[in-house]
Formats: sequence, C-alpha cells, structure tokens
Amino acid sequence: AFAATWALSTLNGNERTGEGVLNYDRSQCIKISEDGKTIRNDSNSMQTVFFSVPGGFIPDGRSAFFEVKVMEAIEVRLGFVKASTRHSLPPNGIGGEDPSSWAIELLHPYGRTLKAGDILSALLREGNLSCLQSARDLGVAFDGVFDQDGLLPAISLLPHQQVYVNFGQAPF
Repeated sequence: AFAATWALSTLNGNERTGEGVLNYDRSQCIKISEDGKTIRNDSNSMQTVFFSVPGGFIPDGRSAFFEVKVMEAIEVRLGFVKASTRHSLPPNGIGGEDPSSWAIELLHPYGRTLKAGDILSALLREGNLSCLQSARDLGVAFDGVFDQDGLLPAISLLPHQQVYVNFGQAPF
C-alpha cells in the first residue's frame, strides 16, 4: 500500500523540502503551524483545506492514508475530493450532498462521537474509503471512490476547531 510521507507547508504557503513536499489550498481563515502539524480554523464557518501530494494528486487505484488528532470533542470531516472539482465545493465542506467528495464523519454513518484526543484516520484502498477511530477499524464508509483526474486529501473544520494532522511523517 502507498503510505504518504508528505510534509505540510509553512503558514505563508511556500513549499518546504526535507520530509517531502506538500502543497495546500486553503482559505485565509485556515492557519497551519510552522512545523506543519497543526491546522486551525479561525473563522465563524466551516472551512476546508485541500492537500496535493508529490505528483499533484492521488491517481486512480492507488492507496492513501492520513489521520488527525482532535483537540476537542467536535466533529471533523476528512476524506478525498476529485482533483478537478475542488474549487466548486459547497461552503459546508467536503462530503454531505456534494457528489465530488467523500468525507468521513463519525456520527454519519457510524453513529459514534469523537472524544478529545481521539485519532480519526482515513484509509483509501482499492476505491474504498474506510475509517479508523483511535486505531479501531470502523469499516468502509464509501466504495467507488475514484476519479480519472485523481483525488486530493481534504479536511473540513468547524469554526475555531484545531487538529493535529499526520500524513505519514511520524506516528502520533
């Protein structure tokens, strides 16, 4: 399986090398820490950040994995979007009614809630998007997660939410 070794960029969006290169697309309300491990939404509405991987996107049929550690017991969405449609997503973030994105939320479809300190993981393998909560496999949330133009990892945060993110650079 393909495991990402991406590194986040600095606050001003410049590329950084060393652990790998990761570009991101975000609103001005999303803040990313200097060390690239913390993402915070400073707005009063849900905001989404998209990540591109070395090569630009995740090609069809490849596998990918990333995870976030939640600071508070507030729902977070993480998943994947079609690379070609990321700029046309609705303002309520990834998932939901949008046919060009797939997002994991614990409440839907799993009926579970997050606790502070939980680690929520997204695993894309053979077109299936699965969820893990603190290393517990909750099963497949979506199947048929493909796009000929490729996919991008994405995270949607509620207002004033903060998470630690891991794209394979080090275990939590």
